[in-house]
Amino acid sequence: MSNYKLDNKEVILYEGHGYYEEIKKDIQLVLTNKKIVIERMGGLFKKELKLVEIIPLEDIKIYKDKIQVKRRNDIVIIQTIDKNISILFDKDKNARELEREIINAKSGTSSLDRSKSKFKKVVNFVKNNKEVVSVLASVVLALASKNNDLDDKK
Repeated sequence: MSNYKLDNKEVILYEGHGYYEEIKKDIQLVLTNKKIVIERMGGLFKKELKLVEIIPLEDIKIYKDKIQVKRRNDIVIIQTIDKNISILFDKDKNARELEREIINAKSGTSSLDRSKSKFKKVVNFVKNNKEVVSVLASVVLALASKNNDLDDKK
């Protein structure tokens, strides 16, 4: 990250290498708690990192409370206010890690915290709707029993 200086309250969350579809070049990508910094190797004789783009995290879109960062195998697609950015990684693991870190940085929570929150919502729904849940459970058990009876007759 030679062409970019961190602010006092900025920390590096992820560093990796990928292939940036827009410029059709290999890049070095750095995610901080405020920005995504994309650099590429350049220079004819002296190879050095050249700044390609800086994407503020606040430019990443949110739709229906979902941060618009998607992963398809080893490709991460980031939807920003201006454009969609596709970055190809050599390993699916690296794409997954970048996706997770962007979502964590943008939301201010970890995936574990978000999972706990979803679980608490389900528990509260069950507590507040005991009668409905009881009826649904009875229906599911009855359907399962009928399915087993049909299997036994075959």
